[in-house]
Amino acid sequence: GVSYRFEKRNELIEPAKTTVTWERDRATFKQDCEGVSGYAYNLEADVKLHDATISIRYHLTNTGTKTFTTEQYAHNFFSFSNEPVGPNYEVEFPYDIEADGIEAGQRKEGRKILYKETLQKPTNIRVPMPEGYTGPNTVSVRHSVNGQQITATTSILGTRTFLHASAAYLCPEQFVRLNLKPGESAEWTRQYTFH
Repeated sequence: GVSYRFEKRNELIEPAKTTVTWERDRATFKQDCEGVSGYAYNLEADVKLHDATISIRYHLTNTGTKTFTTEQYAHNFFSFSNEPVGPNYEVEFPYDIEADGIEAGQRKEGRKILYKETLQKPTNIRVPMPEGYTGPNTVSVRHSVNGQQITATTSILGTRTFLHASAAYLCPEQFVRLNLKPGESAEWTRQYTFH
């Protein structure tokens, strides 16, 4: 099989058909991919706004004839008061972390990643979910001085969180892995709470 690479232009074999329905406090996206070579799916994402929370409910069904495994994540471009990512930005996890890719001007402190200098170039830190962990799949990004915070919660456990950042944004990407046999479905939610 052909392996997918994010950073490379991949051949488009069959485009998925996507529709969206808009309501006052939500949008529902439906995507159908009739597929190629036995791989096909239906994906629905219901995005809802309630008070200081955005929630996204996903429902993925394998409509093909072959089992597939896929990873799903969301690009989350966060920044506070137009202040560049650097001093005062911190990322916190609910578990003890190991982190790969920490560069000068960043450091791990307990369950946190701290940005001590304004980022001069994009950086990437990989934080694997600890083996055997069964607690909440959350990550909080906060500004330690003005008190602004975003907590991202995913309803199912994941494999890792990838912290992509530049001076303009900090992206905590919570990866989940889904394995679906033909006819099987998975449902999960991502929730963003603003403080």
